[in-house]
Amino acid sequence: MRSKLTFMVMVAALATLISVPACAGHFDFGLFGSRHSVDVNVDVDVDVDYFPSAVLIKAQGNRAIVPLQGRGDMTAIGDFEVEETKRSYSEVALGYKLGFVTLFAGYSTRAVFSEERKVVKNELTGKNEIIARHDKESMSGLVIGLNLEHKVDRLGVAATVAKVAGGVYGEAKVKYYINEHLALLGGGVYHPGVNATGLVVGLGISY
Repeated sequence: MRSKLTFMVMVAALATLISVPACAGHFDFGLFGSRHSVDVNVDVDVDVDYFPSAVLIKAQGNRAIVPLQGRGDMTAIGDFEVEETKRSYSEVALGYKLGFVTLFAGYSTRAVFSEERKVVKNELTGKNEIIARHDKESMSGLVIGLNLEHKVDRLGVAATVAKVAGGVYGEAKVKYYINEHLALLGGGVYHPGVNATGLVVGLGISY
């Protein structure tokens, strides 16, 4: 499940998008295997020529299960297994647009989820049973970076690089526009903090 903090951030972002006049934007969704990346970019019409702005929302993650520790074959008391079950990252930022480059700053949060399973003796039945305990490690803080987007006819390119709490991430995509509002996309994600490094393919929706 998403953390309460992530949920509150997303709700606040949606409230921001609803409360300010938006003139253009896009929604990109990409995945490959257990990796995923979601980008929302909305230009904000604030009638201030010297501060062309945008709201940027990003979510990345990996649902791969990674064994961490273990002992035994999970039949005897004291046997245990510890696995990482997924990692997730989300951010909400305000950007300043300089042509096709947007400088942005905002707030980000990263979470690592794990599960520990252990064999114990049931005091009522006297039999061995497996119990599970779930844990989550979070890291939040400031994110600063830049986003680049450019389109020529049916082809578009997009790239993002940012400094976040605990490291950096980068993403690059190429889009082929089927029509004015729908595009096929493919690219790569570099985000070791959430084990999301690799290829993604998906769809982009512009309006």
